[in-house]
Amino acid sequence: MSFRFLIFFLLNIILASDSLGQKIEYSNKQILGKSPIDMTILRRWPHVNAPVISPNGAYVSYTINEQPENSRTLVVCGVNVSWEKKVVGGSDGFFSKDNRLFVFRHVDTLCFLELGTNIVNQIPNIQSMKFSNDSAVCWLGYCLKNSPHELIVRNILTGIEKNFSNVSSFVFSSSGSTLLLTSSVSNALDWVDLPKGDIKRIWPDDGVRINNYVFDRSGSQIVMMVTNPIPEGENSIWYYRAGMDSAIKLADDHSPGVDSGFVIGLSAPYFTKNGKYVLFSEKRTSKSQRPDPGAAMVDVWHYKDVRLNSEQQNDPTFEDVTCAIRTQGGPVVRIEKDGWKMVISPTFYNGDFTVVSNMGDFFWWDARQKESYYVVSFADGSRKLLRSGRIEELTVSSTGAYVLYFDGKERNYYIYDTKVNLSRNLTNTIPRRLDNEYELTFSGKYPDGVGIGAWLKNDTSVLIYDNYDIWQVDPSGKHTPIDLTNGYGFRQHIKFRLVNFSNDGESLTEGAPLLLTAFNVKNKYNGFYQVLPIKNNDPEKLCMGPYLLYRVDSQSPNGDDFDKGMIPVKASDANVWIIKKQTSTEAPNYFVTFDFRNFRPISDIQPQLKYNWLTTELVTYKQMDGSFSQGILYKPEDFDPKKKYPLIFSYYETFSHRMYEYPVPGLNHGRIDIPSYVSRGYLVFTPDIHYSVASVTGQLVGDAAVNSVVGAAKYLMRRPYIDSTKMGIQGHSFAGGETLYIITHSKLFAAACAASSTTSDEVSAYLSLLSSHGRPVGEFRQAHAEGGHDRIGVTLWEKPQLYINASPVFKANEVTTPLLIMHNRGDESCNWEQGLEMYIALRRLGKKVWMLQYDGQDHTVNGEAATDFTIRVDQFFDYYMKGKFPPKWMTVGVPARLKGIDTGLEVDSSGAKP
Repeated sequence: MSFRFLIFFLLNIILASDSLGQKIEYSNKQILGKSPIDMTILRRWPHVNAPVISPNGAYVSYTINEQPENSRTLVVCGVNVSWEKKVVGGSDGFFSKDNRLFVFRHVDTLCFLELGTNIVNQIPNIQSMKFSNDSAVCWLGYCLKNSPHELIVRNILTGIEKNFSNVSSFVFSSSGSTLLLTSSVSNALDWVDLPKGDIKRIWPDDGVRINNYVFDRSGSQIVMMVTNPIPEGENSIWYYRAGMDSAIKLADDHSPGVDSGFVIGLSAPYFTKNGKYVLFSEKRTSKSQRPDPGAAMVDVWHYKDVRLNSEQQNDPTFEDVTCAIRTQGGPVVRIEKDGWKMVISPTFYNGDFTVVSNMGDFFWWDARQKESYYVVSFADGSRKLLRSGRIEELTVSSTGAYVLYFDGKERNYYIYDTKVNLSRNLTNTIPRRLDNEYELTFSGKYPDGVGIGAWLKNDTSVLIYDNYDIWQVDPSGKHTPIDLTNGYGFRQHIKFRLVNFSNDGESLTEGAPLLLTAFNVKNKYNGFYQVLPIKNNDPEKLCMGPYLLYRVDSQSPNGDDFDKGMIPVKASDANVWIIKKQTSTEAPNYFVTFDFRNFRPISDIQPQLKYNWLTTELVTYKQMDGSFSQGILYKPEDFDPKKKYPLIFSYYETFSHRMYEYPVPGLNHGRIDIPSYVSRGYLVFTPDIHYSVASVTGQLVGDAAVNSVVGAAKYLMRRPYIDSTKMGIQGHSFAGGETLYIITHSKLFAAACAASSTTSDEVSAYLSLLSSHGRPVGEFRQAHAEGGHDRIGVTLWEKPQLYINASPVFKANEVTTPLLIMHNRGDESCNWEQGLEMYIALRRLGKKVWMLQYDGQDHTVNGEAATDFTIRVDQFFDYYMKGKFPPKWMTVGVPARLKGIDTGLEVDSSGAKP
């Protein structure tokens, strides 16, 4: 079925006459010159991307994707001067350290744009190119198509070039001072000192293959994984440091410390942050463990198995273990063993240790309460107990002196001093809650902490979040914690979080001003504030308003966003930043700021101006139980309060934080596309749903959904422009399960669509494994029911009635709402049998139900399947809520023998009703 064919039928549906003889006049008025959003634009909505700023902040670059269609435009422009260069098809690039050049690629041409001019020097026929990450060095390497093994390396600042022959691959160190070359005619590896021009062969041409190699942070040493084809592909770990004659072997399968029955695995080795140790994996050898050809191939499931048999089969690398060895050599030290796994990466702190935990009995949701955590030495493998029981927010200070973690049971942060090997409560004097208020009904018995902001240099302080404010805490415990934001966040309903420009574990400078992102949970405003450490004053507002600039995960209830904004991009040598600003009615665009108070526009891409776009209204409404909740009402730009509109509810958990986010139109991958529906004359409401643990309160997640969605429907249906007989609901995944529950407990809705629902039968789901096409993929569903999304809180046998009550299939006889189900056999997140159970139940009861199953698709649908699903959902709702002719797949169906032949998308104008 071609895309053009699908478009043809969609347009037929949109233009079809009212087949149900409805007397209600629905709003189809269009603003002059503007059309509804249709399928032709959903895959090619223009948007800005990849902002870069020059070191001095005088120039910026970005790309505009899908402008022109199926391509992009590179834009380079001045900040303080009226100069701009646009290149259709240009890739994003980088500025030279001396602010003279912008280097980018256009198709197969390497381009050097002289900033402030129209001069572009070009090198055509580029086969491949790479550049050093350190802009201060600015080395660029490239090969030409007519000589793909001849490497040219150019210094962008000086213009000096170096040529190398017979090169199959190359890589720069992160510092940009070293280049590694792999020979195209042998297995040789050369080390090139770029500033000096020295070349040293560190790996000979001996027929042994180098699988991978990794630099340390300084670029002065590398570690390599080498595979010897004889005997039987044995792996070994090799090491080279600048100044050595050649690489030396650190470890192989026979090195001291490698346990019997284990060999070195293929996982890439890597350095600890301090560069003193190399970490690599060992795996169980299969040389002596070959199946007996005459043996019965039987899976033995044992009740004492720490991990289900299916999980063992689907993750055979779980038994691989991490080992360490000094770069100076010595015995191999096993860090992981017997189910103990590292829970923090030593690449982010300077320490000679890591933290490991036993993974517990995977079968029980509260098994993590039984976990233990140990500090393990890289030097000798010795272990010291850190904590027994569940911990979260684990971090190590930048110097490695402290280990900080959140104890959910105590609801406080504890600190472990690695010098004296003792833990103590670090935050018991902070008078605010440090557990995340958004996680209180989602994390089982003990919630997670809000989070840790950053360490200050030399570990003098650590910044810790409560739900609204930021605390500066002395890890030694000598000084009382300081509320850096002075309770301002709590008083003003603003969640403050650090704008941390470092993502590699680097610490902050003592006394330097801190830039904060701010999010008001009441009115959904976003912006930036500034605060000085140590000074106990209110933070200084830089900007705050009805827009989105940048928000981090813990500021909003869940990670379900259209866009979280963008962390500001800073010029390396100047106090100049690029920020991205958006609202629900203004597309994301880039601005330059010097102070976060004043903003100069850099881009102005507003594709929504061509279409009947949307507006947003933040609605506070009373739920069924009398409590209040919030939601967003999306209305079309041409909204007419004198007309009647159909209304669709789209939900998951909470969406009101998206009030000022710009919803980029797109295909329906599982959830309806709000801009498309609003543009075509629907209203869409996204209510917040608030949950509790059912075993404690008796309220199931389905009850919470009914409480909110039905409450919102009854509130909104009193508005004169809402047609109370044409309200629909749609949800995907967890919200698909909520949809099934709602239609078994309410008769308000004219149509419902549930995609990839988590559960229709909580009992069968609880006792099943996730599977794909009938093959178990390992994960079991009990954790999801007891302590995950479904929040039941107890086992099936403790309170079986809760599980029955939570299962919409047991009340399928109450359904009066026509239902469209989408669930795929390949769904590895929610078993397709859950959708099938509801379909079979409703079919047996003679209810109106359709089920779509897409081959080759998983939890969501993509590609042509997404196009098809988008059309069918549109047709379904348009029939029941707009009175358009139904398609044939709804009236007569599509026989299995015509799958892929007859889509059934044609409009059925015979007068037949589904």
